[in-house]
Amino acid sequence: MGGPEGARWYGHPRAVVDNQGVLHVMWAEPTDAPPTSRYAVRRDEPRFTSLWYAQFRNGKWSEPSRVFEGGSIEWSPPNGSDLVIDHTGRIAVAFSTNDSTGGSLVYLYANASDAARWSTRVWRFSAGLGYADLATDSRNVAIAYVRAPDPPDAGANVLYLLRSVDGGATWTQPQRISQAAEQPALEPHAFVRDSLVTILWTSQASESFTGGVLWRTNLGVRRSEIGPKTSTPLPGITNASQAAIDACGTVHFVVREYRPTGSVIAYTRYEQTAWTRFEYPFDTPATHPSIAIGGDTVRLIWSSLDKAPVPNATLLAAALPIGRGKSAR
Repeated sequence: MGGPEGARWYGHPRAVVDNQGVLHVMWAEPTDAPPTSRYAVRRDEPRFTSLWYAQFRNGKWSEPSRVFEGGSIEWSPPNGSDLVIDHTGRIAVAFSTNDSTGGSLVYLYANASDAARWSTRVWRFSAGLGYADLATDSRNVAIAYVRAPDPPDAGANVLYLLRSVDGGATWTQPQRISQAAEQPALEPHAFVRDSLVTILWTSQASESFTGGVLWRTNLGVRRSEIGPKTSTPLPGITNASQAAIDACGTVHFVVREYRPTGSVIAYTRYEQTAWTRFEYPFDTPATHPSIAIGGDTVRLIWSSLDKAPVPNATLLAAALPIGRGKSAR
């Protein structure tokens, strides 16, 4: 099927398929010129300044269009949410931008049937912003995001939550989820199911590579009371976490764990009242795992790089069946 035409970077694309089978894709672009060959790919991350969109319909790609521009866009995984679509056909994504005077949280959305018209809802803060995640279910929308302390020496990065019960027309005030006694918040994951918001996030002590923690809590879409928090230690040095929730409400979590011989995927799930012990289902090098639920199956996709002077990448996929009343094995 190829891709949208144009000599562009196609930075960290997000994709979602609507109920008509149309593929919607969004990616980031820097102001830099794109690489001319695989040997010219730079190791450092460019500064992304715009987001672009195209769709694949009836065997053809639409002309790419710029749908957002401004600041330094926090888009490389795990920054920025997935591209999501709700039952009404609204496509949306959440991300943050930063500049010399602070940060902005952006909710970017359009109707799948009229994706030429994109709208934004922007929240402006004097402090910088980092990770963000978006969840939607019917008319309920939740955005979890991490904000730097303001002033900068006031403490650790904090996790906040925004909620809407009318499809994003109106929003609650930001609600603080993590507390000062907890480690600085890092990568959030949000889910909305049966009017209940489930939030996961990782935390890590400042200037430390180990000793991280995985957290989970619930709260109602229309209620501000935060439920009990449960946590489990993260194994070793980790980042690039991803999570998904199945039809039974079990949360599945994967993260990249660094090892001297190469990074591997670590997996755990939240069952009833506690996290299971971390497992290592695949003994292959891994970078940036992705996880999704399809019916009664947990699906994992990840890439693997060798250590050649010009690394060779391999895309890998696996399926973990969910038994009746049980979680993935």
